[in-house]
Amino acid sequence: LAIADAEGGEWTATLVGQPQNFVDAHCPEDPYPPQLWADAAMYFAAMPFVDKLPGGRYLCARTLAARGLPFFEGRTLGQVAHIVQLAISHNS
Repeated sequence: LAIADAEGGEWTATLVGQPQNFVDAHCPEDPYPPQLWADAAMYFAAMPFVDKLPGGRYLCARTLAARGLPFFEGRTLGQVAHIVQLAISHNS
């Protein structure tokens, strides 16, 4: 196990000798199709106010991934966390 400091006071833990094909949740580039964003916008616009999402990128991503939303189908938790981060930074 290799542990290293990362940007923003975060850290990474990787398995030595294994491929490191992780998604950088802080990357500002948006590789996702416009239809994903349109479907997500429709979902959130229709979401009841009482259905709050947890704070923090990771917990929010876990909650959304667990809902089995069609627009996240086939996406990894890292990709969902990246999408959450892009949405947060876009609305800031």
